Amino acid sequence: MGNKTARSSGQFKRNTRGSTSLAEDEENSKAGMTLVVPDSDDSCNPKLNKQLKLTKRKQESCHEHQVQKRERIGNDQDKPTESASLTRPRAHTPPLADTSLERKRNVNKVVFGKQEIRAWFYSPYPSEFGTYVERLYICEHCLLYMNEGTQLQAHKCHCKKRRPPGKVIYVRNKIKVFEIDGRDHKLYCQSLCLMAKLFLDHKTLYYDVEGFKFYVLTEQDNRRADHVVGYFSKEKISYDNYNLACIMVLPTHQRKGYGRLLIELSYELSKREGIIGSPEKPLSELGLLGYRSYWTATILSMLRTVHGQISIDTLCKKTHIHIDDVLDTLTRLGLLDFQKKRIITREDGVEMRVVDICITKAMIEEAITKYKAKSERKFDPQCMR
Repeated sequence: MGNKTARSSGQFKRNTRGSTSLAEDEENSKAGMTLVVPDSDDSCNPKLNKQLKLTKRKQESCHEHQVQKRERIGNDQDKPTESASLTRPRAHTPPLADTSLERKRNVNKVVFGKQEIRAWFYSPYPSEFGTYVERLYICEHCLLYMNEGTQLQAHKCHCKKRRPPGKVIYVRNKIKVFEIDGRDHKLYCQSLCLMAKLFLDHKTLYYDVEGFKFYVLTEQDNRRADHVVGYFSKEKISYDNYNLACIMVLPTHQRKGYGRLLIELSYELSKREGIIGSPEKPLSELGLLGYRSYWTATILSMLRTVHGQISIDTLCKKTHIHIDDVLDTLTRLGLLDFQKKRIITREDGVEMRVVDICITKAMIEEAITKYKAKSERKFDPQCMR
């Protein structure tokens, strides 16, 4: 309102410094940034189609190189590698001086219900268990842990629990989510964190659980008992608006869409709290893959509906995804390449740089196909209680 453009570059030009530099440029992050989505694919620049073809060949070459690299890594090991962090994280959990990441696994296998699961990483179980346990037995209902099968059988005769503590906040068919306060159910949450550490490389929360809430995902069996399949934790009070501190799905229940469901739930909670949320960094490798899949599908689905312009700020508010994660996603998808810079003068006389980013419909559809963006939601807000 009342602003007038003082200078403009006219046409959209390719960002010669690379799209990553745009997301990392502190001045650009403070400037107004608008995504221009024209109905015609050649509306941004007469040379755009030619540039897009060159960009596509470059991205395909880079993608092929990354696939070959992942294949080489996959031949060397059978568990997740150390996690990667996102572009320009706001904050991250600092490494511990006595970090468990360098320690060897102290548990070989976990007996959990009818399943025997190979542990991936070290977990700080009490010293009386020794330096190495061949099999760790965990009650599938109360999560009490022991190192002898006979102890577990004796425990089952007395354990009457058939579901996690806390209150049910989500029910859909045989799937439930329980909200558990770490202060009210300290022992259960500590046991949950210790078990989760067996499958997470980056995790520092084990015993200090009182400041967190835990959202435990369960499957119900034919006897109407609810079995834990995954969870995420969330700070009760987060000054950085983190909507998730840690996320884990048991290896035996992965590739069922449960990780996506938990991520969607975390953003639904942010929406109901009226905040723009983000997960705490660094994420585990599997967590990062899950979040990138969600961010990609959500942002591309939103851009698909845009005709004309949408500001980055509006995109963040509509999706409840933090600006750092939005810019990281657009950068990774190669959608920040074509830009036009303008200088506007505000009513108070202060000049402000505005960056317009051109994203054509063809670019959006190509990204959806290339990155296999799945817009189907695993979480149904109507099933919240």
